[in-house]
Amino acid sequence: MSSVSGVLLYLFLSLYQHSASATTRYLPTDASSLSSSLLSHWLSLPSPISSTIQQLPEPPSSLKKLPSSAMTSEEEMLQKLTSWRKPPSSETLPSSAMTSEEEVWKKLTSRRNPSSSKTLPSSAMTSEDGVTSSRKPSTVGTKALRKDMRRLSRLLPGVYSNSEQYQQEAEVGREMVPNQQKHMLLRSSYRPVSLRFMPRAFAVLVQDYSGDSLFPFRQRVHTFTPDPSHRAIRMKVWDFATHTAAKRATRNLRLMAKLRRKDLLSRGSCDMFWRRLDRASFVGITGEECLGYVRGEQVRIRVSMTLTKEVLQTREAWYRTRDGKKLVHTDGPYNLVKTKSFLGGRKQKKQRAGKVSRKALRERLVLNELPSLPSPPSPRRMETVPPTLPPTLPPTLAVTTAPRHNSLQTRSSHHSRKASAQKAKPLPRTGDKEKSMEINKDFEWLLPDYKAIASALKSGRLVYYSVELSACSTPQQLKAKRLSFGDFVDTFEISSGSRRRDPETIRFWQTKFVEGDEGMEAMRREIIIQSNGRVDVRLHRQHVGTNKLVWDQTVQCRLFDYNTGMGGVKMTSRPQESEQEMRTFGRFRSSLRRGRRQVRMIVDFSQCQGRLRGTTTVLGSTVRAYDFINSGKAVEISQLIPDRDPAFHTLLTGQFLDNGEVVFITSLKPRPGTEAKTYRPLLHRPSTFRCALSGSDVTNSNAPWGVRLFYTT
Repeated sequence: MSSVSGVLLYLFLSLYQHSASATTRYLPTDASSLSSSLLSHWLSLPSPISSTIQQLPEPPSSLKKLPSSAMTSEEEMLQKLTSWRKPPSSETLPSSAMTSEEEVWKKLTSRRNPSSSKTLPSSAMTSEDGVTSSRKPSTVGTKALRKDMRRLSRLLPGVYSNSEQYQQEAEVGREMVPNQQKHMLLRSSYRPVSLRFMPRAFAVLVQDYSGDSLFPFRQRVHTFTPDPSHRAIRMKVWDFATHTAAKRATRNLRLMAKLRRKDLLSRGSCDMFWRRLDRASFVGITGEECLGYVRGEQVRIRVSMTLTKEVLQTREAWYRTRDGKKLVHTDGPYNLVKTKSFLGGRKQKKQRAGKVSRKALRERLVLNELPSLPSPPSPRRMETVPPTLPPTLPPTLAVTTAPRHNSLQTRSSHHSRKASAQKAKPLPRTGDKEKSMEINKDFEWLLPDYKAIASALKSGRLVYYSVELSACSTPQQLKAKRLSFGDFVDTFEISSGSRRRDPETIRFWQTKFVEGDEGMEAMRREIIIQSNGRVDVRLHRQHVGTNKLVWDQTVQCRLFDYNTGMGGVKMTSRPQESEQEMRTFGRFRSSLRRGRRQVRMIVDFSQCQGRLRGTTTVLGSTVRAYDFINSGKAVEISQLIPDRDPAFHTLLTGQFLDNGEVVFITSLKPRPGTEAKTYRPLLHRPSTFRCALSGSDVTNSNAPWGVRLFYTT
């Protein structure tokens, strides 16, 4: 009887292994790995069960000649176990002939899948090595994995950043945080792409950025395919074989489809296996075969990632294979919060040019993302397609449509109308067209680089800015609590570098008064945009009465890039504004007397007569606080401009004369109550500049035209 019990235990273990491999829904990572490891370890040991089966005596010949009705249930079961060790079928034995052990066995087999004994054929049973001989269970598992992969393709794409985690460490003090617990400022972009040599795979281009850098320090391609043998989604990591292939493909994502197999390199041993935990969360981990070398020693690389709707958490550790000691690791994971989502998964519905679904438009409006540029329509169908701006066009270009009658057409007008009437398709609905135009307006407003910003400011356009310091590289102890602010550019300075290699800069600022611990405090935020794309945001706070400095810190940012969605400083301007230039003193005085227009003043000191002190060449401001002097024959303005050194400020006084000449006097003075150690009266004496309006009524022809006046219609 003990041998029969041992045989039943062995049969239960074999059948448990079969049910784990033939089921259509796989277990989570921890449960499946634990069960498979325990089963493999148990079956590999020289158990007394196997020895009992080997020592079973051969059934007597008389028993073989007996019919099945004459055999007892125990003898029949022993004969089947010694021959094939297959479970008895309910079709061959009636329910009345089953013993109590067989009924227990049937309940155990039906616990995981009650219909397995009726629906699965005998060919679907697992063999001794655990390999399924039928294709049906693997097909069902592949369908479930493909369904999970579609969920993953909708969940993963986006831009992730650990700025909140970095900010929390900065508030505590990074010098107080142990080295193993410090996290650098990391930003990762996962963009869906297509690969021609892997058409059924879901692929993403992964770009990792450090700090506020615009250039990724690592670029890879991740492909996801279902792997029924591991009951998981296999993620393969591909590196670019050459720098040329990486440069071409990453600049234009459409070229990713033209990459060949030899353009990418992969290490199969470091594949990551993903499994779904619940409806909107996945977990992935590398295999045991992912090995590397650190200082000549072989290490095992373990990387785990957990993905939810809002967070991508990563952990990485390197273990020495010789003794299992950790060589490189972090005590805490990187918590990358999703800041932007990219639309589209593996499969998208093909739409004709200009046709955008309502759902896609609604999502793009929320994500502040442009639709992809459709294929250019033919000249005959230009009227049926709503105009769209490609991402490569500058925002200053206007959208124009083709004329109704093209003079270059060689066919007759009657034939043209007939062909266009046959091929023309209905226009999209009015609501979709309005939303599409709103999306294009967002792109038209954006000023992407230094040249566009400088051109807009010099032409008298009103420029707005929005700053998000959480997307910038903040110092270790950032004392500012308000990280998001914005305004329009009122007064600005454009300065050339002190040396030839120094970049040009645009400087503007805002001042806000807040209630502090010791009374009223002035908080000044100064933004300096360099021609190389870098932006320095200086945060200065001091007491109003005593001018005592509270704190002074600088944050490094980048201009916002519409294509990548990265950058902490966004500059915009209304493209539809029509700026009119006033070239005479009479129009300038008339506009101020009527009080109907806001006048913008642009002064180029390099075009004026006078000695230029410092590096400021262009000054722009709104004409405010003006006086009419000399019986209305002159207009005087004055403005106090803060200097880059908080201990100084510059007083600008200007007089517009009726003959078209303009005189400016600038004087640098130290602030009262501050320690101006670098102030020297002989070097910082007032400077006088003689300029002129860019008009025809200038009586002094020797005066260059250095002042331009604009107003917006």
